[in-house]
Amino acid sequence: MYLGKSEFETGNETRKWKFHTDQLLLGEEPVIELWIDFGTSEVGEKIVINGLSEIFNKQTLCDVKFKFKNSEEIGAHVAILTAGSPVFAAMLKSNFVESKSRIVNIADIEMDVFKEMLVHLYTGKAPNLLEINFTRSVYEVADKYGVKSLKDDCENLLVSQLSNSNAIELLIWAQFHSQPKLIKKAILFIVKNSEEFCFQADCEEIGAHVAILTAGSPVFAAMLQPDFLESKTRIVNIEDSEMDVFKEMLVHLYTGKAPNLMEMNFTQSVFEVADKYGVKSLKDDCVNLLVSQLSNDNAMELLVWAQFRSQAKLIEKAIHFIVKNSKDLCSQAEWLDFMKDHPNLCVEINQRMAKRITIGYDNGCHSD
Repeated sequence: MYLGKSEFETGNETRKWKFHTDQLLLGEEPVIELWIDFGTSEVGEKIVINGLSEIFNKQTLCDVKFKFKNSEEIGAHVAILTAGSPVFAAMLKSNFVESKSRIVNIADIEMDVFKEMLVHLYTGKAPNLLEINFTRSVYEVADKYGVKSLKDDCENLLVSQLSNSNAIELLIWAQFHSQPKLIKKAILFIVKNSEEFCFQADCEEIGAHVAILTAGSPVFAAMLQPDFLESKTRIVNIEDSEMDVFKEMLVHLYTGKAPNLMEMNFTQSVFEVADKYGVKSLKDDCVNLLVSQLSNDNAMELLVWAQFRSQAKLIEKAIHFIVKNSKDLCSQAEWLDFMKDHPNLCVEINQRMAKRITIGYDNGCHSD
């Protein structure tokens, strides 16, 4: 027999618990079933966050250390890092050298940018995301280490900061980083304010055809929407690329070829323009040519360049070339600077060299 249900609350100003009871009659004895809903406590959450923030700010009992190129360093806690970043989880739970030494060298990120990500991992916040360039830098670090919540915070802030002076720049940046929300918002903003996007530049000029540009480049396709001013004036101002480099990309869009890709620095510049405007086929041509041009004189330089631009094929080929020719390369004066400036790459190279030794293919190069 069901005797009834009751509900009441107890607790104090910061913690309230709900009690739910059902009274049943089983045989001769009444039975009470009790459920307790403890709920959540904002005060409790703040206490935890403040505690985590304090141990980070005071660098208490840190068990991993990050070192930066300007000799700055900062500590952190493996448990926090591995919980918030799949990249750190892989790095600090595997056979990587960092999991043993608990020292991670950061050669390509400024300390204030990296620290902003660490603060977010400890507190769920990023208090210094105000200036656009800083926000973009933090996004790129969060993307590198797989911190999705921080990436979302950065993207939302950039959307809120869209203006006439930055919309096109942010659209190109968003396209490069495959951020659909920011791409959509930037396009809508530019279309709405299209009459204010006419720029004149006192420089050389070259003509092209909208149909060719939009078919070969998603960035041009976004930029030359029917409501854009550029689609009416047919003028696009290019302020950050040299004429010959930009023209090489246009030739590729028309012909599928890039006839002047011979000199290494020029090839790298063309790659960067192709990357900016999303011309993948030209990027692939540049990478393939750079692979074919690997030599003792440029292998280390190209490896660093490829790592900065996340070009896996060129990274692999350059490392293989360096290991294969290690006897000659390690005798160069540049090798010491390379080891100092790029310790993570050196670890990978040394591991490959050690593997060659074990199978009898050592080239005889060792470094202290």
